[in-house]
Amino acid sequence: MGNLTYFVKSIIDNAEKAKFIKNSEIFIEGPIAKIRLIINQNFFIHVFYNEKTGTKAYSLIKEKKRLYGIDKDSIRDWHEHPYNKPHEHIKCKEKSFKYFLEKVGKILENMKGD
Repeated sequence: MGNLTYFVKSIIDNAEKAKFIKNSEIFIEGPIAKIRLIINQNFFIHVFYNEKTGTKAYSLIKEKKRLYGIDKDSIRDWHEHPYNKPHEHIKCKEKSFKYFLEKVGKILENMKGD
């Protein structure tokens, strides 16, 4: 199984365990995978992976705006975009998609009280 196939399968396997994910859309073109994990009409998770460059991006989106994210790219390596400060880049160690989903679950839970 290639890296792209393994990556997509891993994302979907983890998403299926998250109770807040309602649906998924997968787009693959060449070495690039884009996955949209639907939470509700206002929220979704966008996942991006480029097999050639190794770039990975996980983002929680609300109404077309990123609220939180974790990325790995060739310029900044692994970095986090903190909740409600998504334009900041905080260097971090490698984070799994499972970790990202756990953080999103906590963010969504905390937003219920708002």
